[in-house]
Amino acid sequence: MQLEALAVRLRPRTPLEAADLGVRLCQSAARSVYPSYFLVAVPMMILAIASYQIAEWLPGIVIWCSKPWLDRTILFVLSRAAFGTATTPADVWREQRQVWWRQFVFSWTVRRLSPWRA
Repeated sequence: MQLEALAVRLRPRTPLEAADLGVRLCQSAARSVYPSYFLVAVPMMILAIASYQIAEWLPGIVIWCSKPWLDRTILFVLSRAAFGTATTPADVWREQRQVWWRQFVFSWTVRRLSPWRA
């Protein structure tokens, strides 16, 4: 980790300042965030829509349960953006084992029930 490459200034922040920093970081890295997120979100939404044939309530459950797993992509891109590195969908695809499959079951179960998650 190269702290001198950090794109944000490290200091203690209030929760609102931290949220604002997250929004600003996401805005500055939007060209990396959106394509990388769509790489995984579009197939997940197609799966959710296809599950409507099984039960009408199932697409909502699929989307709700997959939210922490989908967030891992955004967090990966933003963690690299914090150090000034642009991320492409190809970078995310190369690191898919770390981003999507590491702690897969935990993300779909325990993290979904956490009150601290989005």
